[in-house]
Amino acid sequence: MKTFPSLTLALIAICVAIAAMMQFGSEEEILRALSIANPDSLGLEQIKAGEVWRLLTPAFIHFGPVHLLFNMIWLWDLGRMIEAKRGSFFLGGFVVVIGIASNLAQFFAAGPTFGGMSGVIYGMLAYVFMQMRTDANSGYVLHKFDVITSVGWFFLCWIGALGSIANWAHSTGLIGGLAWSYLETQLARRLEPQPDQAGRGRLARLSNFIPLGIAISALALVLAIMSMRDHEMARRCVDRTGVRPDRRIAICSAILETNRRGIGARSRALIGRGDAYRDNGQYDLATQDYDAAIDLDPTSVRALAGLGLAKLNNGNTADGKADIGRARQMDPEVGEVYPELRYREMADEALAGVDLHDAAAVGTAMRGVVRRILMSLPPSTLPDEVPNERLIAFRTDASGVSIPPRLRALYPQQMSILLQYQYRDLAVRQKSFSVTLSFGQVSETLSIPFAAMTDFEDRTVNFWVHFSDVAPAVTGNAKR
Repeated sequence: MKTFPSLTLALIAICVAIAAMMQFGSEEEILRALSIANPDSLGLEQIKAGEVWRLLTPAFIHFGPVHLLFNMIWLWDLGRMIEAKRGSFFLGGFVVVIGIASNLAQFFAAGPTFGGMSGVIYGMLAYVFMQMRTDANSGYVLHKFDVITSVGWFFLCWIGALGSIANWAHSTGLIGGLAWSYLETQLARRLEPQPDQAGRGRLARLSNFIPLGIAISALALVLAIMSMRDHEMARRCVDRTGVRPDRRIAICSAILETNRRGIGARSRALIGRGDAYRDNGQYDLATQDYDAAIDLDPTSVRALAGLGLAKLNNGNTADGKADIGRARQMDPEVGEVYPELRYREMADEALAGVDLHDAAAVGTAMRGVVRRILMSLPPSTLPDEVPNERLIAFRTDASGVSIPPRLRALYPQQMSILLQYQYRDLAVRQKSFSVTLSFGQVSETLSIPFAAMTDFEDRTVNFWVHFSDVAPAVTGNAKR
């Protein structure tokens, strides 16, 4: 007695109903609700917030009548064949597992804008094909023309001949169907020594649990991927050297939107966004985030120090210094978290007792600060590290400057160098420093007296010093 293909018909009905409701993608609200993630999302925020149906529902989205018709014909042919042989429970598990796997693969490869049952259909096609190859009595029928057509279509999609296609979903479905059939075949061979009817019954019952096992494995994989993505987002939220401030603001905001209960994670995201706002010059917004982080965790030294820096940046000197003082009392090493605090400490020490109206004395003191900063740097860029972006501008025509002739010809008076990537052999002396940098893929060594510097800027932490007392060397060859 043949099994009525109730689930296959139900899947087709759902696809047709959704296509009608969303008018093949024209109704954006329905499209957003069924897509794996919103178009402006940085990750799977909606799924992590509880909208778990999004893992599967992209398979039911179709963007045109031809797209829908083509997929439904294949779903009817393959779905009812599998349902007749293995039952509705098996088919349902197959659709869920292959659908989720293909949707996730397409999302991580190309983003959230995709839809269609094609990934599941390629999974069914691969499963039926392998069952036919491994068991002549399987009862599955797949014509050679259908196989050739589907494989040809697969490769046409990959080479871009048919426009924007969810190729990663197709590939994942295909691999998933092959793997599923292989696992079934291996299981059947292991149980082959039991030829009796009871043994065959046990095999049939056991094979029905394959969807459950694969579903559990797929769920574990999804959770692992989401956990890794969460960790990566948390890292980028606070990465001041490798991620732009506006991007960090978006990442931290996404974390705060989806994590409403984890105090530690929310506090770190608030501090990270506060740092990004401050690096972006939005000091009022930075102050609000630091205050919110302190409300969550009053013992957060980093939040308190960040709040003090935001107030200083915004001109509220007294309150800013008070907050920084409290942070230093709680942790004297807070300057390791915020290098600008360490720079300020150096500047305060250097300027103690100096007449601030004496430009020459102030310049000498602050050049000493720059010297200390350079002495704290490694001699060469460390591997696998994103260092701060430190800019040094200097007069090339000042006394004691030693640079190659070709650079002097290009920069007869003023030049800037960046100490970030691919510098080496940094040597800091009492009155000068030397470093080797690459200019047009040619390594050149420069020797620069501190007295020749006109600017020092650590762009990563918005620390800048300008020297206005630099004069060119008085020689017959000096260029003015």
